[in-house]
Amino acid sequence: MPNETQLTSNTLTFEGDFVYYADSAIFSNYAEMKNYPVAMEGEYINLEREYTGFNFAEPTKVNLKVEGYLEDRHGMEEGTTNKYLIVTKIIGFDTNKTAPLFTEQFFYCLCRRINANLCNYM
Repeated sequence: MPNETQLTSNTLTFEGDFVYYADSAIFSNYAEMKNYPVAMEGEYINLEREYTGFNFAEPTKVNLKVEGYLEDRHGMEEGTTNKYLIVTKIIGFDTNKTAPLFTEQFFYCLCRRINANLCNYM
């Protein structure tokens, strides 16, 4: 675990979309247009609590501004690494800026990929 000096010197402000779905949290950074898994440490538990408190009917992306840093961690597959966002401070959510995680277009593309006739309702 990084020491306090590393946390302070590497901390940046990030703004993007946050979504918690299927026991994982993903942050989409607006500046880089990249997605990062959110590490379950630091301010993560408070982030999850605040997000789930919104009681969205479906998985929803919400604008979020935080302070934190990116860190390479071991990936799920042997020999791989993933870059994670470690949140050190929650600046805030903006629930005026939300979007459903899954859109009709998403399901249309998925159905075309698997060539499923079950999706003819689209």
